[in-house]
Amino acid sequence: LLNNTGHLEWNFLDLIRLWPLLIIAAGLEILIGKRSVLGSFIAALVIFGMFIGAVWLIGTHPEGLARGEVIQISEVRNDITTASVMLSPAVARLKVDALNDSGNFVEGTVYPRQHERIERRFSSGNQARFILETESDQASVNIGPGDSRVWELGFHSEVALDMNVDIGVGEVDLDMSDLTIDDAKVDFGIGQIIITLPDEGKFNMVIDGGIGLITIKVPAGMAVRINADTGIVGRTTPRDYTHHNDVYTSPDYGKAENSADITLGLGIGNVVVKEASGD
Repeated sequence: LLNNTGHLEWNFLDLIRLWPLLIIAAGLEILIGKRSVLGSFIAALVIFGMFIGAVWLIGTHPEGLARGEVIQISEVRNDITTASVMLSPAVARLKVDALNDSGNFVEGTVYPRQHERIERRFSSGNQARFILETESDQASVNIGPGDSRVWELGFHSEVALDMNVDIGVGEVDLDMSDLTIDDAKVDFGIGQIIITLPDEGKFNMVIDGGIGLITIKVPAGMAVRINADTGIVGRTTPRDYTHHNDVYTSPDYGKAENSADITLGLGIGNVVVKEASGD
């Protein structure tokens, strides 16, 4: 409410920084809240006070943790036609899209936190392999306004990718609209996931998360079938999608030239499927 009315400028990850309050609130409710109405009132006051303090703390420390040495990523395509890609940051804002007019297979920049060690492995050939992951991290997992831990990567649009993203806490913006995808998998613990599906192709995708917001953008001409296995989760799909049990299907799925089969799992959060705007 405060964010929507302009009093705070937060994103989803700022709220994640308040997760210890959930544990404290549960403890207070068990200890004193269930005993009486007065106990519940006192517990509510304490939790509200801690929330106000947390808001102040985040607002007065927007600079994030110290940044480590910037890592530049650049690998020449040569004869690569297919590639297995593994991106596994512990905590980050991850952005992936297609390269424009580049002879490289992958280009990008990684801004790690101080004390975060990044492991990078690459093997070329017709079937390449690229791995970029957090090897060890002694920094706090907090991430908020002004946070400097960002991974920005672009891949060659004509290389068929088996894309695997595994992130602990963070934001993922996976723009596949101009990429060639064979298979894709996204695993996350807590976060906000935005996936723009490719304009063309037939592929499978698995999205599996604990707590978060998942947005799937479907371009015109791409048909989808989504098998959703979720817990406490809101679901929003276009009106013309059919719905049978936990399976959501676009109207043109059975005869479409381009299609995606998506298996989706989420414990708590919200899932939105919508048409890609094309902007």
